[in-house]
Amino acid sequence: MGLRTRILGKVKSVLGGGGGAGGGVGSGGFDASGLPNAMSPDGYKAVAKAGAVTEGGPRTFQAPNGRAAGVFLYKGKLYCIDNECRHEDGPVSEGLITDCRVKCPYHDWEYDFTTGACTSHPENKLETYHVREKDGFLWIGPLLTKGTDMRGGEHNDGMKVIVK
Repeated sequence: MGLRTRILGKVKSVLGGGGGAGGGVGSGGFDASGLPNAMSPDGYKAVAKAGAVTEGGPRTFQAPNGRAAGVFLYKGKLYCIDNECRHEDGPVSEGLITDCRVKCPYHDWEYDFTTGACTSHPENKLETYHVREKDGFLWIGPLLTKGTDMRGGEHNDGMKVIVK
């Protein structure tokens, strides 16, 4: 039995496809914390059952590098970005979505989730990750594009500007 087959078998058993119990919390009754660290030989990590992300309903998962990643479905295609706003680390995927843009719910910094570009502060790009659905699972892969490490910047909510 090959490595890929063994990994797929372990993932299916955790999710209920191979004799184990599935279920849990979140959209579709899936608890990503129950997944083993199933990694494919090409660097993708199994994070959910296929179909866990819906159009206009992004989800947050842990990327292979350990960072929080937001997965979006837009016009039938999956996109994955770093989920920490470059302003004050707000949960980007929980923000308001308009077309292919999402606004951080903390201070309204806006990102294009198809490219990671920050439309309100262009110097503050988010990382993007490879993402796919394969063998009945959602997989997040290695970095597709690098973002910036910068944090802080202006916002107009009357609070003190934080610069790190």
